[in-house]
Amino acid sequence: MKVLEVLLFMLRNPIPLIVHLTCWFLLAAWGIVSDDPFVEGTLPYIKVIVAPPASIGDFLKAASIIWDEIIEDLTRTGSWVLVVMPPFVICYREAVGNLKGITDEHRIWTEWYHRQQEATAEGDNFVEPAPPLKNMRANSYFRKAQKTLSFMIGNPKLPIIHFLYWFLTCFLLILLLILITVFPDFADVVRTAENFARDFLSAVSFLAIVAAIFGLISSYQEARGTVKGVAKVQQAWAEWYCQQQEAKVQGVPFDVSPPLFRIYYSEAHK
Repeated sequence: MKVLEVLLFMLRNPIPLIVHLTCWFLLAAWGIVSDDPFVEGTLPYIKVIVAPPASIGDFLKAASIIWDEIIEDLTRTGSWVLVVMPPFVICYREAVGNLKGITDEHRIWTEWYHRQQEATAEGDNFVEPAPPLKNMRANSYFRKAQKTLSFMIGNPKLPIIHFLYWFLTCFLLILLLILITVFPDFADVVRTAENFARDFLSAVSFLAIVAAIFGLISSYQEARGTVKGVAKVQQAWAEWYCQQQEAKVQGVPFDVSPPLFRIYYSEAHK
């Protein structure tokens, strides 16, 4: 699947990325304001500002100080990357799953439609039933969660692949941060690499836990995207199919074109 297609899909559907970024930012902000530098340094000053009788301006000033410290901490330490990168990757995989669900399900219905049209053109009686609509009514959150978990159970390679990707990403990210920290002193690079290699086994368990958590989240979101994509296509085709059957029962011509989607199977699997 082309990266540009996925990015365009994310641009047309920005809400998941906005929600994920907001949640990760709030989590990072909570970590900053609960850390010792803020609790012991800034918090007492904030308490003085909002002490009674405090005005609305005082509360706004306190909020501005907290906001500035959060932004400064994220930008100074470079931890903003950890706030932006995971939700972006997770939402990207959800978009991939969504497009995959759309293209695969649309292919199934399109092939069935072509067989129907060929039989009609040849004057044959087309008796093949329409593809099943088992995912169409996944409207509630719990229903979608059930469908998503069922999809993951039926595709166990998905969370395993995500785990391996996240483990490798965490390893390379830590290694990159180490190299950036000690660069350009080559002696420090060598010494740090030796220390890292010696302590790597003790860090494997931590990396595995982080990779497992992120892998489960991203694989769940990708599976959820697939379920949503399938449901979207099934809903559109089901409405068209019902109209076709009603016209058939009433004996009136039916010339409504089947639903079309921007992404097609042949393009999505290049």
